[in-house]
Amino acid sequence: MPSSSRINKKRRMNKSSSLQSISTLDRISDLPDPILCNILHSFPTKFAATTSVLSKRWRYLWLSVLALDFDSNDFNSCNRLLHSVMYSIMDNRRAITLPVHSFSFKDPSTDDYSNYQPVIDKIVDYVSQRGIQNLVLDGCLHLRCSMKLPVKLFSCRTLKVLKLNNYSGTLISDKVDLDLPSLKTLHLSKVSFFYDNLIKFLLSCPVLEDLELMKGFPKPYRCKDGSSRKDGSRMNFAALPNLIKARIPSKSFVPFSIVCKARILYVGKALKYTCWTQLPEFPNLTHLELHFGSVFVCPRWKWVHAMLVLSPKLQSLIIRDDIDAFQRYTDKFWKIPSIVPECLLSQLKTCCIRGFRGINYFLIKFVKYIIENSKVLDTMEIHTKFRDLEAKQGLLKKLSSCERGSATYKLLLD
Repeated sequence: MPSSSRINKKRRMNKSSSLQSISTLDRISDLPDPILCNILHSFPTKFAATTSVLSKRWRYLWLSVLALDFDSNDFNSCNRLLHSVMYSIMDNRRAITLPVHSFSFKDPSTDDYSNYQPVIDKIVDYVSQRGIQNLVLDGCLHLRCSMKLPVKLFSCRTLKVLKLNNYSGTLISDKVDLDLPSLKTLHLSKVSFFYDNLIKFLLSCPVLEDLELMKGFPKPYRCKDGSSRKDGSRMNFAALPNLIKARIPSKSFVPFSIVCKARILYVGKALKYTCWTQLPEFPNLTHLELHFGSVFVCPRWKWVHAMLVLSPKLQSLIIRDDIDAFQRYTDKFWKIPSIVPECLLSQLKTCCIRGFRGINYFLIKFVKYIIENSKVLDTMEIHTKFRDLEAKQGLLKKLSSCERGSATYKLLLD
């Protein structure tokens, strides 16, 4: 019989041998390069680059990733970030023929901005030559007025997604050939454009599907083509034919005629600058969201009714009304229209009113009009800002007693 100490020693040797065999077995490294690159694609570029120290197999693998992601938060200083971008990636370390399908660059938030514009220029030039499809440039708020977008960006034929934040639009001369035939998604936040440049930019995107313009758009300057009239109205422009959804603030001054083909439309601070603008037809619109803000404009419900008339396929309507002044006004600004919009008779299924304070009497009239004339309405949802339960119950009683256009609709008060 072998001794117990000999048995234990043999077990330890077997265990050590099995652990060693497991540690030397690297199944991940045996995977094909495309699969490994897809794995590295899910990491920021800085962390993907650290895999180069694992083994010779991984040393240059990260340079073959088709998506590059640089975030200033991942670096200790602005200089380290710019060094990583300018030298680790663009200094002939990547194969010249290797494409870059996605590039994301979040600018530094430090005070060291030396040679910053040349970096942006070189980024755009570099990715434009390598078939860029998805480009995200998140600039620094402090440099927004001084940082210009390279003109070459507006003629990148491979670009499908473009998201820009905190940049100043370059003055685009008539000699510049704007051509973005593949662009489907365009998100601009705090990006300043002259009005005519913005319009030319949008009209150079014939297949655009997703448009989002948020914050930072200046008032339009007088345009050479006469698109800005003295009365503040806008001439009609060709509509973006493939637009699915559009999100525009009032200060973007984008004519409704450009976005009238959208299926989903959000208008921030509606009526502040658009109340006297002639409305086009919205033949595809199924979801409309309007935010009136706190600016009081008398014909707002007449304007909303006109939008309903021009949107025959509308199924969902959301209105946010933050007005808390002008309590003395009555419903003399709202008269029951003689024409019931087609969308109320056959399409509208949900209507939501947010910011309801109960002091806006013509808003109550409008809500009652929707309830009485909507034939297929499923829900009328009202989010109130009442401070007491009695006021809420009073509104519920008033709206519940009005005649229903749809026998099956539900009234929801929050």
